[in-house]
Amino acid sequence: MIEYTHQYYERYFHENYNGPLRRGCGAEECLAWASRSFQAGRWLDVGAGPCSFFWASAAPAETSSITLSDRSMTPLEITRALVRRREWPAAYQEAVRLLNKSARHLDALCEVPISVLAFDAFSEWPPLSPFHSISAFGLLGLASSSDEVSAFLFNAKRALAKDGMLFGASWIFRPSYAKRLGDRKQHLTVLPKILSDTGFGEISLSRIPLPFEQDYAEIVLFRGRR
Repeated sequence: MIEYTHQYYERYFHENYNGPLRRGCGAEECLAWASRSFQAGRWLDVGAGPCSFFWASAAPAETSSITLSDRSMTPLEITRALVRRREWPAAYQEAVRLLNKSARHLDALCEVPISVLAFDAFSEWPPLSPFHSISAFGLLGLASSSDEVSAFLFNAKRALAKDGMLFGASWIFRPSYAKRLGDRKQHLTVLPKILSDTGFGEISLSRIPLPFEQDYAEIVLFRGRR
């Protein structure tokens, strides 16, 4: 079982982002998906972990505010420290170049209002002003039931502005990895139906096979518009 301590998040951040962008692991496809999904205006990143500004590489210059949320403040503090320093890891810089953004793109996003919130994305959300973009990378694969997937999608739709977009990606565990996590089960086969039942429009899903990844079999990309 994983213990989500400060040391875990620091190690995850440094192992995955301090070096060059890891090719062949779905990063390029996820960034392209995010770039096509982001809307101008207010952005909420749910289940943000310590790496929201990696995905910010794909955010439009017209982003007017950024809200980062996770169950714990611990990973969010890593991002806040990064924003203060503005010393972008190699993978972040490569993502910006890959998307043909200005070299100052991430610095410019640091100038918009940035806030952090700690709440459980699979439970009741706090009152929020409407967002034009809500992202969730790596979150839905951690839902412990289809009811949690439903709760997330219901709350996300309620938090979106009219015509706002929900989008993200989830990594599908290989059986051996799920076993190491305590026989962790995932509930992503219900995602298309629940997106539709919740009332999202322009629903789109895609899959990226990961034949060379030890722990993950594929990535499921999703989006839907309110």
